[in-house]
Amino acid sequence: MQNIMKLVFTFLVAGVFLSCKKNVSMITYDSGTAPVISANKSGTIPLSFATKDNEAITFSWTNPAYKFSTGVSSQDVSYLIEVDTVGANFTSPVKKSLGISKDISKTFLQSEFNDVLFNQMKLVAGMVHNIEVRITSTLVNSSLPLTSNILKFSATPYVIPPKVAPPTTGRLYLVGS
Repeated sequence: MQNIMKLVFTFLVAGVFLSCKKNVSMITYDSGTAPVISANKSGTIPLSFATKDNEAITFSWTNPAYKFSTGVSSQDVSYLIEVDTVGANFTSPVKKSLGISKDISKTFLQSEFNDVLFNQMKLVAGMVHNIEVRITSTLVNSSLPLTSNILKFSATPYVIPPKVAPPTTGRLYLVGS
């Protein structure tokens, strides 16, 4: 009797393990459309300390519509606005990438765009620079990057004047040791 119980138990356990069937559906990446970037201005981006609080430029781009085997992605898309000098092909050490999450447009004030060019990219102030701008879209963990078309502009960054007027003597003294 004990042997029969062991045999029945073995068949039951074997039946449970052999009757289970994994039903796995693989989700695969099908396609996406590279975003298309546009701007509300062309040619020259105005930058001036006198009008620093005015709009410099607005960039807009299309949704890349990432598609998977289950349909259009419901994941959040992240964007990088990339700014570089013309001819560097977005590989120069001064290239600047600005992260934007979820939005499909970005408006820069003149002071903000000047900060990108002058302080972050270290472009010479008072000199016309030819720059290129593009968008790169990605999903989670910077996966599946799609790169947009390239827009070309010229811009002249400005030096931010000091908040205190320097003395007319040309000498500045500090109190203390």
